[in-house]
Amino acid sequence: MGTPQEREELRNDFERAAAWSKQNHRPLYLGEFGAYREANMDDRALWTRAVAREAEKWGFSWSYWEFCSEFGAYDPVARRWRRPFLNALLDKD
Repeated sequence: MGTPQEREELRNDFERAAAWSKQNHRPLYLGEFGAYREANMDDRALWTRAVAREAEKWGFSWSYWEFCSEFGAYDPVARRWRRPFLNALLDKD
């Protein structure tokens, strides 16, 4: 989610969804987006942050998919949050 083209595509998708929401008087909920564990953590956190912030910008509620497995924001073995995800989800540095 790092290139200008990727960010523009994300904005365009959310803008289209927001237009539909406004036209139809329906709130939107972005349910269960996530980044699979096979990608590197920095890219996963960057993508997660970009999607969450874009959803918020357009007034969509959201939830991250899932707690502690293939996409997990929490490490059940270490018993702690995966800090890059926590920071991305909560918009912290």
